Amino acid sequence: MFLPRDPTYASLADECARAGVGISLVVGCRRWIDLGTLGVLSNTTGGEIVFFPQFSAEKDGPALVTRVRRLVANVTAYDCSVRIRCSKGT
Repeated sequence: MFLPRDPTYASLADECARAGVGISLVVGCRRWIDLGTLGVLSNTTGGEIVFFPQFSAEKDGPALVTRVRRLVANVTAYDCSVRIRCSKGT
């Protein structure tokens, strides 16, 4: 039930993950939306899904602005490595 209906999104997600691109989705709608298909993008690339069901600008507007600002300002790093060199202290 939560698998993508269209394999295009899964292949796009794999390609983005290989390139080190993370996809976060901010979804706000009043109609039905297939998050099982779109969610594979965020799930595979390490992003997140922010969902506002029955979106209303008056009710959800401030929370939407806050979440988008946080997503844009978030610092993320991929494929990092740390090297530590130790000596005997002499």
